[in-house]
Amino acid sequence: MNHSTQLIFATAITVVMATGCGKSSADGTAAWVKRNIHLSQEPAGAVEVLDARDEAKDGEPIVLVGRLSGGLRPWIDGRAASLLVDTRLLPS
Repeated sequence: MNHSTQLIFATAITVVMATGCGKSSADGTAAWVKRNIHLSQEPAGAVEVLDARDEAKDGEPIVLVGRLSGGLRPWIDGRAASLLVDTRLLPS
């Protein structure tokens, strides 16, 4: 991912995390995500995470489609970040 893409992604995750603070249970977090950031259909032109590595170009916006990963708590403590993985990868 180029710097611009990383910045956009980090900004989006920051907004999600700031809005979602206070959810302590995995079920509560999953429900919040489904209500607030889970889309009912994929945006036009969305690119899987693994494909974005090859297709992303410097200075051009990109829409990623992926799955939050990292177990029951996919957020990284103390950081505005989480793990977004390609939906074609099998969850562990």
